[in-house]
Amino acid sequence: MKKFLIKITVVFLSLVLLLAVLPFQFSGLVYNSELESKINYFLKDADTLDFIIAGESRARDNISPNIIKRDFGIKTVNIAVNNCDLVTIYNGLESHGLLDKSYTYLISSSFFVQIDLGTRDPRKMSTASILNMPFLDQINFFGVNYAFVFQNILKGFFGEITYKLNLNNFTIKKQLIQNKGYVPQYGIASDSLINYQLYNNPYFKDSEYDKKYEIVKETIAKFGNCQSTIILFQPPIVPDFYQKLSGMVPDKIEKEYCEMLKSEIAKYDNMYFLDFYNNRIDSLTGEDFHDIVHLTDKGAEIFSRKITEELLAKGLIK
Repeated sequence: MKKFLIKITVVFLSLVLLLAVLPFQFSGLVYNSELESKINYFLKDADTLDFIIAGESRARDNISPNIIKRDFGIKTVNIAVNNCDLVTIYNGLESHGLLDKSYTYLISSSFFVQIDLGTRDPRKMSTASILNMPFLDQINFFGVNYAFVFQNILKGFFGEITYKLNLNNFTIKKQLIQNKGYVPQYGIASDSLINYQLYNNPYFKDSEYDKKYEIVKETIAKFGNCQSTIILFQPPIVPDFYQKLSGMVPDKIEKEYCEMLKSEIAKYDNMYFLDFYNNRIDSLTGEDFHDIVHLTDKGAEIFSRKITEELLAKGLIK
């Protein structure tokens, strides 16, 4: 019995040591094979591009490089992937040496992906974000949900290994190549879908959000000290959001988040912020949205033109 207890203790202490060391050893890895694959495919000739679109699905589905090339003669590609937070994007670009050059990146940074996602459901927090946190912070942040987080860490760690061994690469399909990484969405959101998403995607403000805000600020600081030009943008949202939730908790939290981004980004000469939450695009109507945050192909055409016009007007691209 004594030997058994000793073995259990050794295993437990070894696990604790492993978890304590992991964030320091593997915090700079990407843990996202889709992002890695898009970087490897679309950024082979990054020197020929005027700027690069990155971020989450609200960049992937809402900005079309082909529209921008057709209407402005500007060359770009879209390497954004679903639920891709700033930590993962930073790690992906940094690991390829793409932040050491004078490139321009346009990166979506919505509240939902950067702050809300992973707070309510720890299984959806990116491995890169988890490992950005010291071990004791992970325990404090996730508490009783840490078992799910540990699963996420192991899944991400072994996923990174299999990616490096070319065992689980994301396939770049023909349509994605033709669209230069953009993924069009078809079909207008119904009233029932809009109402369901508005009232069943709860926002709340508590101490758990504070840690996520800290992670975002730390990552902005990393971007702020790179050689590239970084433009973060807060994406547009369906008009019904303002009409039905104006002044309520979701609206207040979105505005607080925008103010935080604006304040942090202002500290760095190479960073800029475009706010399409507070500065609404009047030409985008409810019929241009596929759901409350993703645009239809028609809406994406409008937004692609609008955001390019903003970049040109501010002298951020030529």
